[in-house]
Amino acid sequence: MIFFQKNFTAKLVAIAMVTTFSTTNLLAFMSADQPKNGISDMGNLIAVWSVYDQTTGDYVVRSRTWDVNNGWSSNTTISATPGTSSCPSIIVNNAGDAAVLWTTLDQNNIPTIQGRIYYNGAWDVGPTQISAEGEAVIMFEHKLNNNGDISVIWSSFPPNSSD
Repeated sequence: MIFFQKNFTAKLVAIAMVTTFSTTNLLAFMSADQPKNGISDMGNLIAVWSVYDQTTGDYVVRSRTWDVNNGWSSNTTISATPGTSSCPSIIVNNAGDAAVLWTTLDQNNIPTIQGRIYYNGAWDVGPTQISAEGEAVIMFEHKLNNNGDISVIWSSFPPNSSD
């Protein structure tokens, strides 16, 4: 994963994530996907993506932050392991706080929603289960306001439902 930044009049205005690969490791080409990012009014940025973790054998959600005073952080896995997590979504408010949600497969391979909060420059203690166990999530959306309030809406099939 290579991060590219473009500065214009001393302000970070664009970022892109590019996956690199070689002919001897095509798995790396296919492993990092679904990149998303959010930026605060101060120019701090948080990028999230899903990636195949060759060490654990799981798909995980990772993050990397850009602080205008300190530059890039290290890559951080924010989803739980073991587990299969994908489809990250991020919302960043003016202060740089963020809510990141993604889908993860439960023990029965049913997609549910989990999430983490980035507040005052640090991630919370661990993923929080948002949707109910066994509730097959199809899609979701979330919002974060400048007071730190988060709303989440999703569509799903209830447990043991054929609808």
